[in-house]
Amino acid sequence: MEALKSSLYTVIRSHNSTPEFVDEPMNYDLKGQLVVVFLPHSFSKNRVIYREYGVSGILYYSYAGDAETFTLLTNGRILSGENLEKLAIELRVSSIERLNEERILNQTVSVAYWRKLRVKKGILTERDPYKAIAEQIALELDSFLS
Repeated sequence: MEALKSSLYTVIRSHNSTPEFVDEPMNYDLKGQLVVVFLPHSFSKNRVIYREYGVSGILYYSYAGDAETFTLLTNGRILSGENLEKLAIELRVSSIERLNEERILNQTVSVAYWRKLRVKKGILTERDPYKAIAEQIALELDSFLS
């Protein structure tokens, strides 16, 4: 988790914003940009010559700070690889519809999802596999913010 926070912090600061990390869901909107990284599934395998780590989840970005749509759609929902894509599409569509109904300008909303994003590292490698996963998520966020 620290690798993810560090990578996201670097990207967000590079776009002249100040990140604030929150661990619990929000059921209210924010003023300003909102980034949510929701990774409900993770896995790891230790083999003789390599270690494999992975996650499944969603990256959600709302320029207008629409946290309520995210909370409503993910609250109490059991996510699996099968319904991850469906949730990502619903999240994007619902967020845009809600912002239109509320007549909120700056309706930039972006959603990315990963189903079993995997990293394999040799057992002798000192590099943290989660750092590679965090860098991939940060790259996607950087493309949203550019």
